Amino acid sequence: MQDMKKIKAEYVRGGISYKKLAEKYDVPLSTLSHIALKEKWADLKQQTSIKADMKMTESISNIIAIRENKIQTAADMLLDMIIVGMQDGTITLSSKTSIRDITGALRDIREIKGIKSDLDLQEQMARIEKLKREAKENSTDTHDIKVIISGDLEEYVK
Repeated sequence: MQDMKKIKAEYVRGGISYKKLAEKYDVPLSTLSHIALKEKWADLKQQTSIKADMKMTESISNIIAIRENKIQTAADMLLDMIIVGMQDGTITLSSKTSIRDITGALRDIREIKGIKSDLDLQEQMARIEKLKREAKENSTDTHDIKVIISGDLEEYVK
């Protein structure tokens, strides 16, 4: 039965049916199916798949978090450079173009950092309040639902 451990491991890893495993290892399909059912291979395969998905999701989340952290750091550095440049005179606001460039950069930094303006926050709060009111109004409505079953009830019992 040493082959059975190998067969089980191959099944749990996925991508192959009992029938193909039985043919590959020259084991009767009924024997393999019986052992697999008794040892709950299908459940083990599902659990293994879920664990693999969770590890993949965690790995992707970590990569995204690292990338987001780098973007936030770069935005902070850019903001610091603008401030220092304005303080030491290397960045001047002597023309409309330079003012537009700096204010554009500041808007971009604010967007990257997720900083909302007062108007954006007020609009967001107004939307939330509206949704709360609508939810409250809808929750007090009661509707009667009438279900009519016609025909022979034996059809529905099966």
